[in-house]
Amino acid sequence: MPNTKFIRNSVEFNAGSQLTEKLNVSGSAKVMNSIQDGTTQGNGGSSAMFRLWQVTRSTNLDYYKNNYENPDGSNNWFVSGVDNPFWAAYNNPVRSNLMRFIGQVKVGYDFTPWLNVAYRIGADYYTDRRKKYPPLDLLQVQVLDK
Repeated sequence: MPNTKFIRNSVEFNAGSQLTEKLNVSGSAKVMNSIQDGTTQGNGGSSAMFRLWQVTRSTNLDYYKNNYENPDGSNNWFVSGVDNPFWAAYNNPVRSNLMRFIGQVKVGYDFTPWLNVAYRIGADYYTDRRKKYPPLDLLQVQVLDK
């Protein structure tokens, strides 16, 4: 789809130490940042890809790709009440910025060569900030007469 992208960056750190002959400690931390630009139509039956899957073989997609907008700026699609996926990509985008932290710590104790005990604790925290850019003709503006 046009006007879409996905970028992911991550950093990971792992460390471990044998504190005594029988006691060991290890841990890891990972930070990830994902930025995604795409359409707001969601998933399933209303997604842009599902809309394209429903198109017949005889439909000229190049025409709708190059003429996704009518001269008045409205959506040009052969199905009434449904957005042209190309129009939605250019006129109704959303940006998601996901920041995620995953960490864990493990403490282990070896009682014998064949018996050990370990305690693990972990965390997975994230924030997902989304911003929509709907076209002005989708906004509902109420005009009051005095």
